[in-house]
Amino acid sequence: MLRIIQNRAAGSAKSYYAHSDYLREGPELTSRWGGRAAGILRLSADVDMLSFGRLRDNLDPRPM
Repeated sequence: MLRIIQNRAAGSAKSYYAHSDYLREGPELTSRWGGRAAGILRLSADVDMLSFGRLRDNLDPRPM
């Protein structure tokens, strides 16, 4: 199921995704980077909380 939620502020998005279960651990739910932006940022692996958090903070999501 796809749900699109528009947030007007970065803080709202951070709060929403911090309390959702989109990136929880477990075999039944796996998220992968996709789309043109993922290609530009060279992201192709599974999404993890650290990388997603860095992206939400407008930082390079790739590990240092």
